[in-house]
Amino acid sequence: MCEELQRGLYAVGSELGTNPEAGKEFVVTGPAEVARLEVLMRELEEAAPMPREFILPGATPASAALDLARAITRRAERRCVTLAREGGLTNRDVGRWLNRLSLLLFVLGRYEESAAGRRAEAARSSPPGRSN
Repeated sequence: MCEELQRGLYAVGSELGTNPEAGKEFVVTGPAEVARLEVLMRELEEAAPMPREFILPGATPASAALDLARAITRRAERRCVTLAREGGLTNRDVGRWLNRLSLLLFVLGRYEESAAGRRAEAARSSPPGRSN
């Protein structure tokens, strides 16, 4: 899965790094690539329990790394929205792919925690032991 995601990131990077007016195309991210991430996400969701509430990320070192990767991916997604608004990105599937990747990274983090026998703590508005 990691190699598949790395190849997807490489494709997205080549699209983002190419001037749309240059007339060059490399690998194009399309609906099939977006759908593939959705399939991977569903498979992982079936294999591990997903939280029903907001969580504090990073119950394990590996899930913390996945949660950090998700935050970085979300930032890239927001930058793509800005780039599209300014006319520098015509392929909307790039943003969709990044959106699904961020969701997949969240699910992968929870899967990793489950495999490690851990579970992320629920986020609370007050410290444990105190009521709101």
